[in-house]
This record gives sequence, structure tokens and C-alpha cells, in this order.
Amino acid sequence: MGAQLGFVPATSAEIDHLANGLKAILDPNLLFVAETADGVPVGVSIAVPDIHQALRWSGGGHMWPFGLLKFLWYRRKVDQCRLLIMGMVPEYRGRGADAIFYVETARQALAHGYKRMEGSWILESNTMMNRIIERLGGERYKTYRIYEKPL
Repeated sequence: MGAQLGFVPATSAEIDHLANGLKAILDPNLLFVAETADGVPVGVSIAVPDIHQALRWSGGGHMWPFGLLKFLWYRRKVDQCRLLIMGMVPEYRGRGADAIFYVETARQALAHGYKRMEGSWILESNTMMNRIIERLGGERYKTYRIYEKPL
């Protein structure tokens, strides 16, 4: 199976940069790693609190002088999360770990006060992920497409 249009594997440097940036907002209850019996990671699922709610409630990002205090106050009231990253090593897809990711992420999100989860930036051509989300009761409200034209 060829590479999916719109998907570019991340480099180690990009993963390190993303990980460092997520530390401030990461909820460890929404982080899952699938491993083989030998402890080799073969999949990951990362959902994060939707801090955009807190930014909106605190004045739209104006942090000085009182916006930061408002943001910190409202950050405690965030009640939705975003499924940011979910992926499996190709030879381990379709074995059920991806389904466990969805179910456990939703279960943990509900247990920790999140009332809504958004799976964002899922391409229209990612039929496997879109199908699973719809089967779990998710609703598509945006469509992301990539158009290609040789130059």
C-alpha cells in the first residue's frame, strides 16, 4: 500500500519539538501507547485539553495584565479535548489496538470531566479513521481535502 496523500512521517526532531511543546498542556490520562509483548512501541494516541476554550473565555489571547490570570482560572474549566495524534505502525493496524485507543480515550476523557472530544485534521481520504469515528457515534462537521496539481 502506498503512502497516503497528505501524510508525511514526522522526523525525530519534529517529534521532539512537538513533545516539548505539548508538555505544558498534556493530560497524562489521555495519552496511550501500544506496545508489543517485548515492549516495542507500535502505536500512540494523544488527546489534549482544548485550551482554546480557556483562551476564548479569558479575552481572546490578550494576556497582559489580567488575561493570564483569567486564562489560568478558565483553564480549570475546559470541558472538551482534541484527539491530536493517533497512529499505528502499518503492520499492526487492524488488530484492535486502534479501537482500544478510541474507547479508552473516550472513557478516560469522560472520567476526567471532558464532555466533548474533537478528532481534528482527519483527511477525507482517511477512510479507516473516519469510518471508525462514525461507528463510535462521531459526527463529521468539517471536511479536509488536499488538492494536487503538478507545477
